[in-house]
Amino acid sequence: MSATHSIFLLLGSASPELIRGASESLAGRIEFIEMRGFTLDETAPTRGRKLWQRGGFPLSYLAANDSDSMKWRQSFIQAFVERDLRLLGVDLPSTAVRRFLTMLAHYHGQTWNASEVGRSLQLSHTTVDLFIRAA
Repeated sequence: MSATHSIFLLLGSASPELIRGASESLAGRIEFIEMRGFTLDETAPTRGRKLWQRGGFPLSYLAANDSDSMKWRQSFIQAFVERDLRLLGVDLPSTAVRRFLTMLAHYHGQTWNASEVGRSLQLSHTTVDLFIRAA
């Protein structure tokens, strides 16, 4: 009898190069599982307001207080803007990306107007549309 060995590689996030390399070298032997944040079903209907305010990421949702939750979310956004987007090929100044994301959040529930956003960021509407597609 031969021994069977299992190797597990669990990542919180991964660079595109690592994912590409893993899917090529482990074709047929790898599974990607996307882990999403908490949902209302997982927290309880009475916790809807807390989930809406803090978001579904476990460390933000489960923080001891609102201030700690806010600090975690700010750190997450900073890491996403300064590191993760660059790894995905978005090479823009982090201040511009952060300003863009803030503007995008303010457009929630409204008609998207790339020209208006572009004017505010001093970019063309085509550049703004390309960024939206990349994100």
